[in-house]
Amino acid sequence: GILPTQDVSGSPTSIFAAPGDPIAFTVKYDTSDIDNTLSGLDMRMHFDSSFFVFESFSPSSILPTNLISTQVLDDTIDDFDIDASTDKFFKAFWLDVGAAWPGVALPVDVYTVGFTLAPSLANGQSTTIHFTAASTPGSHSFQGFDVTVTVVPEPATLVLLATTAACVMAF
Repeated sequence: GILPTQDVSGSPTSIFAAPGDPIAFTVKYDTSDIDNTLSGLDMRMHFDSSFFVFESFSPSSILPTNLISTQVLDDTIDDFDIDASTDKFFKAFWLDVGAAWPGVALPVDVYTVGFTLAPSLANGQSTTIHFTAASTPGSHSFQGFDVTVTVVPEPATLVLLATTAACVMAF
């Protein structure tokens, strides 16, 4: 039979930013069968390190429940997401031997991540951030939903000219 899925997605799913600008998005976790009592999550977030600098994940924003490890690793040899344009991944691993993870209502935010776009990027360039599983509980498969980042020009300064109009009312 078809297994239910552990679902990981970014919010927002589409981001538009100018070269050199910081961006951030939240990584969300859910399951297709709304089961919040699994043995954990072992996932990777893949990104192109030439497109932006991985700034941080905020430890205050990462789900602390049974968090075992986090690390940034090279993805050029194994290419786990089957995308040659991504060369790094951020791996986060939560493990609960009592199979009660995450133990909160779903969906749940697992972390917020920040990047800064490379200053040399050109208008219209884009990249895709992928999510893959390093391992899954035997009861579930994994489904990752991509985040797309597109370069846009710096916003133009908007100048509003106020005009005064006199209203004449005839009675």
